[in-house]
Amino acid sequence: MRPNHPRVGSSVVSVLATVVCLSVVLAVTFYLVNPQSEMTVEKAPEQVQTSVESPLVLEEQETVAVTPAAETKPAEVTPRVSPEEQVAAHLTSGEFGQAIEVAETVSNLQERTLLLKMVVKAQMDSGDFMAALGTINRIPLDEERTQAMGERAQAMSLAGGSQLADFTELIDLIQSQTSGGWIDDGSGEGSLRQFSAGVRVDPNGMLHHISKQELKGELEALGAKARKASLNKNVAQNSQLRLISLTRLEKEVQQLIEEGRSPVETMKMLAGLTRVEYVFVYPEDQEIVVAGPAEAWIYNEQGLAVGVESGRPVLQLDDLVTILRTFSDNGEEIFGCSFDPRAEGLARVKEFVTQS
Repeated sequence: MRPNHPRVGSSVVSVLATVVCLSVVLAVTFYLVNPQSEMTVEKAPEQVQTSVESPLVLEEQETVAVTPAAETKPAEVTPRVSPEEQVAAHLTSGEFGQAIEVAETVSNLQERTLLLKMVVKAQMDSGDFMAALGTINRIPLDEERTQAMGERAQAMSLAGGSQLADFTELIDLIQSQTSGGWIDDGSGEGSLRQFSAGVRVDPNGMLHHISKQELKGELEALGAKARKASLNKNVAQNSQLRLISLTRLEKEVQQLIEEGRSPVETMKMLAGLTRVEYVFVYPEDQEIVVAGPAEAWIYNEQGLAVGVESGRPVLQLDDLVTILRTFSDNGEEIFGCSFDPRAEGLARVKEFVTQS
């Protein structure tokens, strides 16, 4: 009788089958799980790399945030403007005073003369001959100044201008077109003439010669004293008769001008003369001496130089030069001045008229 083992063999087979199936399942499971793990492992370095590189990004942002230094540019050089260009610019704008100030700053006499003549021409072109005369007096060179005087006189004659108003054409029109009490019928009562405003000085008209012969020898003694006239005396002391040599004064002033300097105050104020009583002429020496009372001077509230004791106006060199030029051979031989009311005076007149 054989032993019955069929159940044992089947059990072994079952166990083997179970092991095989389990192995297959494990293999499949391992296969499925292994790629995910590799992906996880591969991604980890990326995360680490990102975390490591992040500070570099921050440093780059900080670098961009820094403002770059401004580029240094070379300083611009302003071109130098010559005095002639400055004067021309002022004249174009009608600024005659500023143009004269620029010209006066030039030390070279030739260049200063040319600049002042530019101003004179511009003033004459605008019709302001009085202002042109004042500018001509500033010209330092005698020949150029004399030439400018002649050009001004010629320009005035061509323009029909004058320092005083000319009513000749108006008078001719009245006489030709009207009749009236102004007609001279032989009685000498009728007249029609110009009216000069202000003060008009004409040595051939309103002024009269009062010269007379002196026989006592006083003038001869004064003349001998005048030959020793000096500009170096103490002008602060009062003097009943101060003597001034115009010839020597002219030479001193001319020398200062040629050196680019202005005359000193004692020259400008004629050593304090308040009146000219005597004029001594020495043809053989080509010298002229003026004499008169003189004293120290002060400036009043109007800015005018007056004597300390007498209060009389002090004679000034500018006025003397103007008179000599006016009555020279090429001068106009007549001068005048106008009375210009002040602003406060006009205001009072207007107020009076309103109240009346």
